[in-house]
Amino acid sequence: MYQEVAENIFLVKIPLPNSPLKFLNSYFIRSNHPDSKNMVIDGGFNHPDCKEAFEKAMDALDFAYENTNFVATHLHGDHFAMFSAMDKEITLFLGRLDLEYLEKKVEKNSAQEVDRSDEISATSALFGMPEEYAEVVMRAQFMQNRNWQTEHIRAIEAGDKFVVGQYSFEAILFKGHTPGHIALYENDKKILICGDHILGKISPNITYWESELDSLGNYLESLFFAKQLHVEKLLCGHRSNEFDMYQRIEEIFDHHTQRLGEVVDILTAESRKMTAFEVASKMTWKVAEDMWSKYSKEQHWFATGEALAHLEYLFKRDKIKKYIDGGTYYYTANETTIDIRGE
Repeated sequence: MYQEVAENIFLVKIPLPNSPLKFLNSYFIRSNHPDSKNMVIDGGFNHPDCKEAFEKAMDALDFAYENTNFVATHLHGDHFAMFSAMDKEITLFLGRLDLEYLEKKVEKNSAQEVDRSDEISATSALFGMPEEYAEVVMRAQFMQNRNWQTEHIRAIEAGDKFVVGQYSFEAILFKGHTPGHIALYENDKKILICGDHILGKISPNITYWESELDSLGNYLESLFFAKQLHVEKLLCGHRSNEFDMYQRIEEIFDHHTQRLGEVVDILTAESRKMTAFEVASKMTWKVAEDMWSKYSKEQHWFATGEALAHLEYLFKRDKIKKYIDGGTYYYTANETTIDIRGE
């Protein structure tokens, strides 16, 4: 049910139904000190299977809700949703930028009578997605946050300290995967609990956020900062923790360098204005031939968001050109563009 990965730090695998990630790595940190509370980092979906596994772990480790602080590294549902929907009074922490983003979404969702067709059309147009994707855009932009509560959430700022028994963690802002993704670093013990910022064998999804126009640039900058930390034990949000963090960072840098080069190649080969959706449809996804045609509309949405993040990164660095026509972003190769692979 749980594994002690460091003294008084327990890894609990929370199942993620209908997710290719399979499990979330939730971390339970025992205080054993009267002056500090226990801490739990990341909780899972608002789903019965997640709740059952979580409550069993709370019981097995003898964690009382009233004596535990709960932290979500970021606002994605597989890390945050169960905490937000708990029917118990808990102390929940979330990065300030993620909390501000979430509050705006919840405010919009609370107005059930509002006609959102214009907003949905605007988002679809920006991405260059056909009309038949309107329902997918609706779910992604609005419905996923409808039942989330924010009144009881406390904002985390970079530099905030959390003392949990023998540990003193400092909050670090790792922007990119979400606008306000945070990690917790224990300087004395050299432990980094990094959420989805660094994952072994999986490249964290970096997509376009309306509040973060350079999400890929922010992510790469945060990744470089992580590389400067002295980390002896990395505890990440999914899959195995048994990999070399510094080698993995270099692999992720290489991945995005290749991705950026591929986007430039596509624009150069097509020699026309292209939307993010069109570029995404020609990018390489996994290893299967013609994988794009096998993707669901939801997968097309995520892929297009990733393509847009890479396009915006290139545009902001004068590697490609951008045009806006009717609310749609179009991109073309820049005459002075060079292949950035290896930079």
